[in-house]
Amino acid sequence: MPILHWKKSLAVGFEQIDEEHKKLIAIINKAYDSAVDLRELEVLSEIVRDMRSYGAIHFSTEERLMRLHGYPGIKAHRALHDDFIVAAALADKLLSEGGTADPLGLFRFLADWLNHHILVEDKRLADYIIEKGAPASAIAQEKDSPQG
Repeated sequence: MPILHWKKSLAVGFEQIDEEHKKLIAIINKAYDSAVDLRELEVLSEIVRDMRSYGAIHFSTEERLMRLHGYPGIKAHRALHDDFIVAAALADKLLSEGGTADPLGLFRFLADWLNHHILVEDKRLADYIIEKGAPASAIAQEKDSPQG
């Protein structure tokens, strides 16, 4: 049974970003469900793989938008993305070397990411882009533009 469900308060107003954020919620739910079912160690490598894939795709989308719209907080925002990438890479390294990552710590990391990064940082980014006059529907065209 999922612990999180998508709700309007999580939306930043850009369909592509919101769809990608839904994938993060699915990862969090998978982590939670595996803990409830006492299968977290079995599912851990899959969760880490999902985190890495999510980060590669989603951060590329956001960073392209930040560059395109001249977002003044790009450096700090990108540093947060780097923190996520490093956390996933370290967990992956531990697992690939026969060790284990802390499932509860990973779950907390993902939950904190949702609560701070999406609800604060990503909303700030979306507000900036919208304030500059870009309609929420523009992200689809920006994603496919040759500049990205």
